[in-house]
Amino acid sequence: MDEPNFKANFSMEVKYPKEYSILSNSPAIHEELDLTNTSKTTTFGVTSKISPHLVSVIISKLKTVATEHFDEEYDFKMFTRTDIANCSSTVRTYHSQILDKLTDFIGVPYGNISNAECYHVAVPNSLDDVGNFGVFSYREIDILDEGDKTTGTILQNIVKSVTNKLCHQWYGGDIATKWWSDVWANEAVAAYLQYVISDEVLQEFDIMNQFVVEVVQRTMQEDALPTAQPLSSNEAEVFLDWDVERKLEGSSNMKGASVLHMINYILKGEDGFKASLQYHWSQRFSAIKCENKEATDDYAKDYLELSQKRFVYPLENMTYDEDTVWTIPISMTSEKNKNFDTYITVMYTPNVVVDFIYEPNYWVIFNTQSRFLYRVNYEESLWKLLIKSLKNETERGDFHVLNRAQLVDDIFNIARTGDVSYALAFDLVDFLENETDYYPWYSAFNAFSYLIDHVEDDGLKEKLEIYILELMANIRDNVTTIIAGTDMSRIDVLKKNMILNWECKLGGSDCIDYTTNQFKIYKKNRTSFDDYDLRDVILCNGVRYSDDPLEDWDFLWSIYTTTLSVHEQNDILKAFGFITDSIYCPEVLYLVAEKLVTDEHVAWLKNILNNQILDEYEDIRTKALTLTSINNYWIKCHQEDIKAIFSDIY
Repeated sequence: MDEPNFKANFSMEVKYPKEYSILSNSPAIHEELDLTNTSKTTTFGVTSKISPHLVSVIISKLKTVATEHFDEEYDFKMFTRTDIANCSSTVRTYHSQILDKLTDFIGVPYGNISNAECYHVAVPNSLDDVGNFGVFSYREIDILDEGDKTTGTILQNIVKSVTNKLCHQWYGGDIATKWWSDVWANEAVAAYLQYVISDEVLQEFDIMNQFVVEVVQRTMQEDALPTAQPLSSNEAEVFLDWDVERKLEGSSNMKGASVLHMINYILKGEDGFKASLQYHWSQRFSAIKCENKEATDDYAKDYLELSQKRFVYPLENMTYDEDTVWTIPISMTSEKNKNFDTYITVMYTPNVVVDFIYEPNYWVIFNTQSRFLYRVNYEESLWKLLIKSLKNETERGDFHVLNRAQLVDDIFNIARTGDVSYALAFDLVDFLENETDYYPWYSAFNAFSYLIDHVEDDGLKEKLEIYILELMANIRDNVTTIIAGTDMSRIDVLKKNMILNWECKLGGSDCIDYTTNQFKIYKKNRTSFDDYDLRDVILCNGVRYSDDPLEDWDFLWSIYTTTLSVHEQNDILKAFGFITDSIYCPEVLYLVAEKLVTDEHVAWLKNILNNQILDEYEDIRTKALTLTSINNYWIKCHQEDIKAIFSDIY
């Protein structure tokens, strides 16, 4: 078993075919051909002290991308396939900025912790990224751009990916946790800083607000499952390979990043957080509910009392231990002061009564800007005060946009537990009728996805789809205006794609006409897209509503096999998944298997299906069965209630 706490200096000598090139964690110091002139032997210098799992050797025919214009104190190089070497401009443009900002944030220059090399390798057909000390390998889609067709989405993802890799040079590379039971600490720093640093590099992209809805909200959903893993475990509980794999899964990384986001604001912002990280380096080493207490007289101010319990999606005939509570930061504002920039109002200690004075008949909101990792449930009268202002055209803007998103996310997830009614949740979300900001709709679509995917009554599903389409009328008009314009912010682009995707998914005729017509134009002319941000929307829905899926398969396959863009290939593969016609789907699946599934893939699958390996994947089966039980219990408890809400509407 590889132990992260054990480190050593490594030196290597590798023999390999002479037509290949080789990379490792330290610079090559000697190279020679053998007597047969068919192979080479390369000797590498001694590495810094690193954990054994970071040792890497890459033997390939990849091309070194020219980076001569860089004047760094380390050797920066990038390696790709020869025919796509021109797709590296994003990394070459932003690499120095990323490293400078990481150095400033952590307080230790990159060159101080490595053998002065920094190699980024785009690995063809790689299934996953691998982080190694000084040599960073990526899936091609995570590091290569698309030249002059590079979209904001591609740019943002590359900057985040490179930031994550480089951050591991410090955390997980130079310093590491003692054992795998706490490995989240290594991963969480990189997972969080990839957003923080990218937000500084791409200042117009609003990346930290994206973090709240993409990471924090998702983390709270995954952590509400009964099978959720704790961040840290006892060392004895993490021993087998599969135990380590579970600790390295993405949900733990994102939960750790969300905890660091909360700590950032406990420390009152970036300066305090940076100072704490730098000190750490130098040393090397749930839900709340608000209830309205009875006032002493008709004219006195009311008090709000907080309580805390674990937030978890219920299973039938199962109770949960609610004794574990936490000291958590509380931030709040009210209709009277509307200060959403407040950091912490008080640290709430369990079993200690904390009363908040507030004025009756005015809303109050907790967890300003959704900075902290908990959900907030309110007494119904307090929910209704919030709903009243959200529906008021002039008052809705008083709420920070992240809190509008938070209210949507909280109430629909709390409704899943039965602690608030779905009638109240739908009453709140009606404010979206006049909402045109991206983030509240992002949260709403997450909530709607769960409902549409899990209701079993087809009539109810149809009513939900009609309701959502009607709710979207105003933001659809807003997106139409955005498409017609030329000056779009990054969030405008995200909103445009999200709304068009959902309108097509729900059967909106305007969206279907637009995407299918654009797809037909593309097939006829085989020209570039007018808007590459919409390529995946057009391809997916062009295929979803196709008159001839097999013809479209042939067309897209011809593009797939000739394009040099890994992003275009990815969009085409995604589009193949949208062929749902019961007649054509089996034929298309056969074609995909025939063209894309290799003998190596088959061998890998046979290995996975081996009973011995399946025993190690018992955890996967348990999670799947638990999730099914949660969904079935939700249907039993709530489907009829939702049907009643819509019974008289459509």
